[in-house]
Amino acid sequence: MKTEEVRATQTSITPSSYPISLSAISAKVARKNGRRKRPERDAHQPGLFVHQSTESVSSHDYRIRHQIDVEASDSVIQKIFERDPRRAYIAFKYLDDMQKNLSEVYSALRDGGRYIIVVGNNRIRGQLFESWKYLMTLAENIGFHIENYFGSEIIKHFIKIPREEQINTDWILVLRK
Repeated sequence: MKTEEVRATQTSITPSSYPISLSAISAKVARKNGRRKRPERDAHQPGLFVHQSTESVSSHDYRIRHQIDVEASDSVIQKIFERDPRRAYIAFKYLDDMQKNLSEVYSALRDGGRYIIVVGNNRIRGQLFESWKYLMTLAENIGFHIENYFGSEIIKHFIKIPREEQINTDWILVLRK
């Protein structure tokens, strides 16, 4: 089976009529990016960096507010920054990384190829962070066409998260080059 012909296995979430070509793309991105570097220490406060989830964030990184140039996300990141600059930087970094991912995938796809993203929204310091809307805008800015998008309610949560921010809807974005 060619990597371009891999199909989604969960047809209840992702229609099987949309081919996913992730294997070759993932391999290309992994080769290009190499191994992840260790976080750099803050020169002004030696030894100080913050570990959040899988991200190590230097205090130097979140001293100023960052923008991704998507008006809707930048206004939410501003509100988060006012309450928690570190979390605002992590939200920005997520969108920045996804912008790089979308760009790399776009360059690797053949014309007419599709890229399917499944993403959930989040609530960060009381602010609704609608990842799917921001990713759609980033994808369009890169050159993707939004072929389809829809929400799928999560019926049974397999991962129990004892907090208010639990994701209840997966958003599926079908992007076409």
